[in-house]
Amino acid sequence: MRAAEGIARELARCGVRHVFGIPGKESLGLGVELERHGIPFVAARHETQAVMMADGEWRASGRLGVALVAQGAGLANTVGGLACVARARSGVVVISGDLLRSDVGDEPRARAIQRLKGVDPRTLCAAVDVDYVRPASADVLLAEVRAALERAAAGRPVSLNVPSDLFSANVEGLPEAARTPRQVPAAPPPDPRAIEETCELLTFLTAGIRPVVLAGRGAVRAGAVPALRRLAERIGAVLATTLLARSAFAGDAFDAGVCGTFASPVASELFARADCVIAVGASLNPFTTYGGSIFPRRAPLIQVDADASALGRYVDPAIGVRADARAFADALLAELERRSYSSRGFRTPEVAARIAGYDARTSFTDASADGYIDPRTLMLELDRILPRGRAVVIDAGLHLHYAATFLGVERPEDFIFPIDSLAVGLGMGAAIGAAVARPERTTVLEVGDGGLMMSLGDLETAVRLRLPLVVVVSNDQAWGAEAQHLEALGLPDAFVHVPTPSLAEVARALGADGHTVASAADVRALAPLLAAPPERPVLLDCRVHPGIRPASFDFDYAGVFAK
Repeated sequence: MRAAEGIARELARCGVRHVFGIPGKESLGLGVELERHGIPFVAARHETQAVMMADGEWRASGRLGVALVAQGAGLANTVGGLACVARARSGVVVISGDLLRSDVGDEPRARAIQRLKGVDPRTLCAAVDVDYVRPASADVLLAEVRAALERAAAGRPVSLNVPSDLFSANVEGLPEAARTPRQVPAAPPPDPRAIEETCELLTFLTAGIRPVVLAGRGAVRAGAVPALRRLAERIGAVLATTLLARSAFAGDAFDAGVCGTFASPVASELFARADCVIAVGASLNPFTTYGGSIFPRRAPLIQVDADASALGRYVDPAIGVRADARAFADALLAELERRSYSSRGFRTPEVAARIAGYDARTSFTDASADGYIDPRTLMLELDRILPRGRAVVIDAGLHLHYAATFLGVERPEDFIFPIDSLAVGLGMGAAIGAAVARPERTTVLEVGDGGLMMSLGDLETAVRLRLPLVVVVSNDQAWGAEAQHLEALGLPDAFVHVPTPSLAEVARALGADGHTVASAADVRALAPLLAAPPERPVLLDCRVHPGIRPASFDFDYAGVFAK
């Protein structure tokens, strides 16, 4: 069979549901074979957005995400997306053509094309820390494809660069094998000594101890949340999550919410009183710990992670445990029960009342003015109106401080935050991928006007696919974060104020349903439209007040990461 057919078979074997991208001439045969094998090809408008669509499908469903792009300049255009998926350790494979094999004759026209389109993909992939795979011959092609898919499923993104002439080569099929599921690197069971040390520490601190149990995305993926709830109840802990694990403990009376730069004032006050912190599946980066200052220095830290390199990466733990999150929680709970240990700790009626009594709507004074809506008010109104069970995708930029604080989700799996490389403009692709993966629900993309203009072409992709996508544009007619920085320094900022056209009109021109929002009343008027998944994309051009500085924006993330 032809190599293109063999590659399509391998993708189907691994459960790939969609391939996103812009194919090159060399890979058109693969596009045809994908359709024959029941894998729709989703045509994108930009290669980086295609990579992010694959990333969005992975994050939303756990299925492998695949992008197909042209060799040379096409692959070069993926760099922004590749940098993001590499840092996120997403299960993404990017397939592209590559230069002809060295044993192909020196045909002048082919060599001229190579010089014109030539980009060194090995160097490009190394620059963004993505694995580079280039099958050397037809004999090893499918084996290399299968290995690349398995590597990606384990959280190591791969750029699969197929020499252009190999797409049409004859290959031998591989023996059938099991589908490649979403794989999580195996972690060892917890060391009994670590369990004993943790119990001894809790026992030593038992008089009036006020613990915090902090869960990260690793704990969610390991299925540790129920066990951590029981553990917190036994030791008298308040519960908290990282931003990526937000809502993991939703509904618990002692759930203090997100820890770190987006913590509520009540949560921050409770964390400042902690006597002990058990962090599970959380890297404890400076955003989560507010530069290492959110918990008292005297409070011992127990850090648990399946990845040994995460232990102590940002904060030195008193006890570091490499273990599966669920296995650790179960083992610690069992040992505490054996010792008949329990503590009321933080779990008092007063603490529960303080957590329940916090109302985000009264945490600020609405600064909406004529023609502008306070971005905090905007997010709270949308949080009330948009359907439960929605997915929320937040792009990078000043606006994320409002969306991450006030626009919630019901489950951590529904929160997609593709800013791993801190790049603006990647959210559109991730939102499209998430909506393709889960078309039965509303997907909300919250993006700034700058990020939208960088990815505007692929709004048409969402329209063409008739996705249930709501695009919320926080439009301050500027590069907002830069304007805030310049203002704080007392420097001129006119050059970062970049006016945009009516984005609602642009959206309508592309076939979406476009609306301008400048007040809370405007948002409420859209409630009937937003209450259920829309039949086609909806874009809200929200004229947000440009003069509001979020409290979390004062966090010196550059300074703490440099230390």
